Amino acid sequence: MANTEEFVVRIRGLPWSATVEDVQKFFTGCRVKEGRQGIHFTYASDGRASGEAYIEFGSLEDFNRALERNRCHMGKRYVEVFKSKRSEMDYVVKRTKQRSGRDSENVVRLRGLPYECSKEEIAQFFTGYEIIPNGITFGVDRDGRSTGEAYVEFANTDVSERALSKDKETIGHRYIEIFRAKKSDIHNMSAPKIRPLIGSAASSRPRPYDRKRGDRFTRGHPEDRYNQGRGYNRGYLDNRPSDHPVEPDRPPDFEPNVHSIRMRGLPFKVTENEIVDFFDQIPLQNIHIEYGDGGKATGEAVVEFYNYEDALEAMNKDRRRIKHRYIELFLNTTPESEG
Repeated sequence: MANTEEFVVRIRGLPWSATVEDVQKFFTGCRVKEGRQGIHFTYASDGRASGEAYIEFGSLEDFNRALERNRCHMGKRYVEVFKSKRSEMDYVVKRTKQRSGRDSENVVRLRGLPYECSKEEIAQFFTGYEIIPNGITFGVDRDGRSTGEAYVEFANTDVSERALSKDKETIGHRYIEIFRAKKSDIHNMSAPKIRPLIGSAASSRPRPYDRKRGDRFTRGHPEDRYNQGRGYNRGYLDNRPSDHPVEPDRPPDFEPNVHSIRMRGLPFKVTENEIVDFFDQIPLQNIHIEYGDGGKATGEAVVEFYNYEDALEAMNKDRRRIKHRYIELFLNTTPESEG
């Protein structure tokens, strides 16, 4: 039983774009102590949303009603609700703010932009949301082509949080995904990238907008589940020799600072939400579902993670099921690729 001064819950499974308003709506009928100030999101070490939050309620009755919302849905995701304590909330919130510097971040990342999207179109998309001067930065690949992504820096955190509510709205014929981001992400995206050498030829992992239908990534040997035999050190697995090098005529789904897993055996109608649910609470950076000739799904996807540890943890899901199909996972990362 919570004591008379602690009516705190922890929630898990939030959509990445969840806002304070979304949480308030989820707990309709439960009075949050101090309103918006009583809702505390937590963040991963790189400042991105963890999918969790702490909420402090005004009374025991509100607290108990909040617990009854366990496994209710926010959008397409069900949210778990747990009893917590003020001491736990204060520790976690303080720790995540210290390591991520969230107090100074007013940035969002856009994904899925049309090829020809302009800064004016983005500004129009965010009409009513104050963007700082020169606050729109487009992502380009090594050849100067659009990646379909952009970062937008707003005047303050309240505006950037409200901007997340436009997630899945459209620019032209494309719906736009919106994620929390950091100023350092803008710098990292703008920094010059060195094209990695694989074997004797320069190669880089194709960006989502570079792929042609029917393109495939390197498969690797069926038993070489970790790193697919790319010749990288696999000592953390079983110290076997690297006897399956990359085939030089196939573009690998690996580049420095990208930690990814190839999924094989997916249902042909799998959705991104189902892939997110498959990896449970492990934060995902990008999901690329592959399609072959005629636009039909191949049953494979590449999922990118923020760091090596998350990707390695995700490998524990190997051969678990999505619906009636078990999923094979192939790891494409090493500790050395942390940059």
